[in-house]
Amino acid sequence: MYPLFVSLRPRQWLKNSVVFMALFLGGWLFDVDKMTTVWMTFVVFCMASSGMYLINDVLDRNKDKLHPTKKKRPIAAGKLPVWLALTASALLLGLSIFVSWDIHRTLLAMVGGYILLQSAYSLLFKRTMIIDAMLIALGFVIRVYAGAFVISEPLSAWLLLSVAAGAWFLALGKRRSELTLMGQRVASERRAELCH
Repeated sequence: MYPLFVSLRPRQWLKNSVVFMALFLGGWLFDVDKMTTVWMTFVVFCMASSGMYLINDVLDRNKDKLHPTKKKRPIAAGKLPVWLALTASALLLGLSIFVSWDIHRTLLAMVGGYILLQSAYSLLFKRTMIIDAMLIALGFVIRVYAGAFVISEPLSAWLLLSVAAGAWFLALGKRRSELTLMGQRVASERRAELCH
């Protein structure tokens, strides 16, 4: 079970904490009902993101073997069977959809959109420089907006633009560090667009 837990990437759940932004900026930190709703929204996005991480790791398992650190991921290292990873992913994605539907129908649409966005990223655009970073940034915007919507807190367009710009900057920085870490030759095999 430990390899499965590691593959859920619990450290990455911190990214979903942006759903609390509207709660904090709106001054609702001591409103128990709103806090509970946002916590549930946070859990929903943790399930959805972990489900997508599993799919991503299954798709990338052969290329991850070329990476100096990603080759240690349980799926790439053969410690977590593909069938178990995909089963866990289906359960997590299904639960995220069910719980979001229970919270609010519009949250269901947002979570569904987030899952579709991550699927497009993993299947089509992960190796398309700039577009991949834009999709990552859009994922953050969806989570910020979801956290605001469930408590009916309006958000400034400037805040959303700032979140998107910050996420885009971090995504591009991550791609650059990956190129530096892996070197031109290996990176060209794993992520050809980084070398252009």
